Amino acid sequence: MIVSRQKFDIGEKCLIEKLIIEPPFVYQAFFEEEACFVYVENGKTHFNAAHERENVNSKESVLLKCGSYFVEWLKFKEAGYCKIYAIHFYPEILKQLYQNEIPEFINQNGVGASRIQKLASHSVIQKFIESLEFYFENPHLVNQELLKLKIKELVLLLIQTQYADSIKALIATMFSPLEVNFKTVIESHLYGPFTIEKLAMLSHLSESSFKRTFKKVYNDTPANYFKKRKLERAAELLKISPLSIGDIAYKVGFQDSAHFSRLFKSHFKISPSEYRTK
Repeated sequence: MIVSRQKFDIGEKCLIEKLIIEPPFVYQAFFEEEACFVYVENGKTHFNAAHERENVNSKESVLLKCGSYFVEWLKFKEAGYCKIYAIHFYPEILKQLYQNEIPEFINQNGVGASRIQKLASHSVIQKFIESLEFYFENPHLVNQELLKLKIKELVLLLIQTQYADSIKALIATMFSPLEVNFKTVIESHLYGPFTIEKLAMLSHLSESSFKRTFKKVYNDTPANYFKKRKLERAAELLKISPLSIGDIAYKVGFQDSAHFSRLFKSHFKISPSEYRTK
């Protein structure tokens, strides 16, 4: 769960935030008109996009294009907390920052850039994060002009690291309109608690259109398809994972382990514990 959150806004937009998270915790993020730089001060994290997955450890960071993600915060030591810093990039704010001096790479067409760009530990980025921590400790010093300068500073620092080419390609494409692929939305949210209403929104469809499209693509109802896929994934984890049955139920998207066990037995004609034993 999120233990604490501090943030600095410009208008109604969250620009920079600091979060303390108690793992294990799964968070769903959808960046429709923004990109996000995430620095993991401490902890172990999995960032998941539709067809990509990156493991991020302490002092590492990622740059995420607009899109939908699952972020898994893993328990890494007894009573350990994860600390992260997130910096949000909005196209209109970047354009305000650079005005008539927009860097050439922002106007380029970066082809083939992945949605998740991981950055290994880098002293320049660590120093930047330390400067943010000072402002979180002294929020009375912060104003909109300072926040804009910090965003500009981060962009300029990123393109001077050894990841410059990848960062340039990613920044160049991350503000393009999001092209929604129906199956990508479904497959990337199989094990989350998303409702039909939310999935329809992510697909840019009404609920009725979403259900019709789902039936056409999968030849099944959303409820039945999601249940079947979650149970199949649970069966795989029972074979290969040492996790408890309750943890597996939670991992595949069931909030009630007893309900999960009933559905599992109905589907496989055997209880989860018996399945694991056999």
